[in-house]
Amino acid sequence: MSDFKTLSVSMAPAMNFSLSESDVNSEPGVKNSKSFVCNACGKSFTRNYKLKEHVKNIHENLKPFKCEKCEKSYFRADLLRNHIKVVHENFRPFKCEVCEKSFAENHKLKDHVKTVHENVRPFKCQECEKSFPSEYSLKMHMKYVHEEQRPFKCEECGKSYLQSGSLKVHVRSIHQNLKPFKCKICNKDFSLSCALKIHVRSIHQNLKLYKCEICEKSFAQSGHLKTHVNYVHQNLRPFKCDVCGRSFAQIHKLKDHVKCVHENVKDFKCEVCEKSFSRMANLKSHINTFHGDSRPFQCVMCKMHFSRKETLEYHVMWIHEKSNGKKSENSSQGELVVGQTGGPGDFESGYQS
Repeated sequence: MSDFKTLSVSMAPAMNFSLSESDVNSEPGVKNSKSFVCNACGKSFTRNYKLKEHVKNIHENLKPFKCEKCEKSYFRADLLRNHIKVVHENFRPFKCEVCEKSFAENHKLKDHVKTVHENVRPFKCQECEKSFPSEYSLKMHMKYVHEEQRPFKCEECGKSYLQSGSLKVHVRSIHQNLKPFKCKICNKDFSLSCALKIHVRSIHQNLKLYKCEICEKSFAQSGHLKTHVNYVHQNLRPFKCDVCGRSFAQIHKLKDHVKCVHENVKDFKCEVCEKSFSRMANLKSHINTFHGDSRPFQCVMCKMHFSRKETLEYHVMWIHEKSNGKKSENSSQGELVVGQTGGPGDFESGYQS
């Protein structure tokens, strides 16, 4: 603890916190290891002080201990110190022997090994048959996906979240455009430290440790591998659109589809030409393509430039390979692109240099 002797903490004015009897549901006489229940979200606790901490942290959002580097707040000083060690000093002493991923706490390493490498997921959802490593994660899945209990709503766009912290991240990154975590290699900014780490591993270090045993395609995140297996090889698409009957592998994809296709909601507006888009990624691609003139992918055959690698590959396949009647040596060797990948978006035309 000597590392934190000089730590300065921003404190809010002292606040008295009390919990009325109506805030605690206990059932004396009933043998229950979790007797203190939160009336706001239904979560149970074995100790009264744990329930009080939960109410202060989640529902009343009393977090007087503020990090001076990223402005994240905590309701206890030890949590702030742990945050500084893990996030800003990158203290992760527990390393996975299989994939070398590091963790700040031993129990997180054990959870990682069980869920990722041993695939132990004993808690199964009765609605969609998705499995989870813990009872708590299953409960969160039920609330978030099937019951749609999202009490924290954004006043700007109306999007709802299960936890107040998720709403804060949304407001900071989407509406306030606060991205305090910068990549030292390409200067790209991120709103979350974990997003920056994934970016560095997958883009700059090209670390794709999770390999599909069926087609040998590799992924930077275990969740992406699972989605790939479910969607591509097992064709699992349990979420069906009531309007057109189209099925999706993930519920957020279904909601996105309904919002964009059937409700025609376009929340993301270009400040230059006022064209609106249903997805932020499409807006970014539009700005890069039409206003930023960012087209780093060049065809070595006709010198046309494109903003996306996928568009260049489509161009080569239909313009050059189709006319030649065979696949070109350049495309098979992957020598067609220069620069970095652009974001996903609408198909755009190229220009010649």
